[in-house]
Amino acid sequence: MIKLSKSKGFTLVELMIVVAIMAILAAIAIPSYLRFQIKARESEMRINLASIRVCEEAYKAQNDMYQACGPSDTPAVANPTIPITWNDASGNFDKIGFEPDGKVRYEYEVDAVVGATAYTAKATGNVDGKDGTVVWDVNQDSAIPTDT
Repeated sequence: MIKLSKSKGFTLVELMIVVAIMAILAAIAIPSYLRFQIKARESEMRINLASIRVCEEAYKAQNDMYQACGPSDTPAVANPTIPITWNDASGNFDKIGFEPDGKVRYEYEVDAVVGATAYTAKATGNVDGKDGTVVWDVNQDSAIPTDT
């Protein structure tokens, strides 16, 4: 007598359970991934504002005043997910010795007050593509960027 073996495989119920588990994992992972992307894009702003602050302090040490710069010619709201090449339209960022590495997602500007005894460096951008632009700034007293 010939013995027929049962076919080995997955039942429809087992496959549906696996699909449901994958959907739950995706529902948890995708928002976390999107938050991670936004934090990574904000790190560009933090690094560049810190560099601008160092450049301004070095400029003041040599010239006894801060230098106004910008705004840089980078469309901060055009497409936040695609960085663009740095363009110093004001011609003043090179005076303080600042040029970011690579492409940027923010528009940068330095406002120096009359007599140039104080400054505010700003980064304007829209990194999530939703809620409009956000302006981050640092000044001669604060090295930590704050959003305004």
